[in-house]
Amino acid sequence: MNKTEMYISIHYAEAFISDRRQPLWERIVQLLSADMQRVKEIDLLCYCHQTNPDPGMIGCSKIRNELNLTGVFPLVVGQSGSLSFTNILTILNWLFACGSHRRALCVIADSRLKAIGAETNSYLTQISIVCVTEEHGDYKIEDHRKDKGSQRTCLTDSAAEPFLQLYRQEKNRAIDENEQITLHFEAGEFGRSELKLRRMSFSSFNGRLEN
Repeated sequence: MNKTEMYISIHYAEAFISDRRQPLWERIVQLLSADMQRVKEIDLLCYCHQTNPDPGMIGCSKIRNELNLTGVFPLVVGQSGSLSFTNILTILNWLFACGSHRRALCVIADSRLKAIGAETNSYLTQISIVCVTEEHGDYKIEDHRKDKGSQRTCLTDSAAEPFLQLYRQEKNRAIDENEQITLHFEAGEFGRSELKLRRMSFSSFNGRLEN
């Protein structure tokens, strides 16, 4: 099957200190509720997560129910650390090429790590919300690849971190149109992946989720 063109747009990304009293899925529902018009256009909800006390399948089900997205097909990818999003892209490429789906909302979330210098029961939570379509977006996906793992220490704190950094650059207009950007996801023994993007127009940046 031929590879289809895919585009992504970063709707929102954040990092905050959490004491776990609020389930991760509740925060994600709050963020998505602020942009329901766009959320209702999706036909796939992808939940990418690392191993943590908030199981991905439960979180994905809660998000669908709270936002009344029961007709949206769920995809949950976990247990693979920072490679989760790359795995989702492989699946989405197949689904888009089949013509069965066109727009996916991907939630990349991690609250597994304790915050340095904070209380024992606190966690550094990072969330990125990314839309993937076969239509025009902020970035065109030029390539994505996975490599085998190693015993090296992870280079990123979370699967969401590379998108968080890119989102901050977007808001500061630190990226030129047509610029090629490479995101690296390092997950130690789980492997590493690479995502190559090309910046399209800035016109779709307006109207993003804002706190």
